[in-house]
Amino acid sequence: VVLVHQQLVHLELVHVLLVHEQLVHLELVHEQLVRRQLVREQLGVSDPGGTRSRRDRQVRLVCFAAVAAGAVALATAVAVQGRSEPGPSWLALAFLVALTAVRLVPVHLTHAGSSEALHLDEAFFIPMVLTLAPWQVLGALAVALLVGSAATRRGGIKLLFNVGTLTATAGAGVGTAYLLGVGGDRKSVV
Repeated sequence: VVLVHQQLVHLELVHVLLVHEQLVHLELVHEQLVRRQLVREQLGVSDPGGTRSRRDRQVRLVCFAAVAAGAVALATAVAVQGRSEPGPSWLALAFLVALTAVRLVPVHLTHAGSSEALHLDEAFFIPMVLTLAPWQVLGALAVALLVGSAATRRGGIKLLFNVGTLTATAGAGVGTAYLLGVGGDRKSVV
């Protein structure tokens, strides 16, 4: 009887120790979660009841504004296409292929333990402005970025934002070049 009693006491002690250990573990997990929440609140990245959904709406609004800006740039380039002679189709296609290639195979640089992917599509911008019509430049850039982003499986919102901002900024660059008188007579360039 004493042996059974000792065995039961021992089992009860083991059970109490395991329960205590589990409670301590839960308390530590709870403490970590509270600390993370406090850090998030201090950094302004917490999600107390709906902040995330508001932020998501704001991000989507910015992305769609970028798409709208890119669409306006492309529409403007198409609307004024009669003012400049289009470049050769083969040249536009060659630029499109080259742009798509540099989008799909970026140059990777490593420094200080981190890696950075550089897309060299900007290198083609000046030659494209000099040899192609504005709608060809913006179309080739937009299509190359769409294909490159789709091939690397970028998210839909990120893809829209990237295409919109690239098309809008390239449109601003092409517009500035044409205002400065660059890109008039293509026969002397090609």
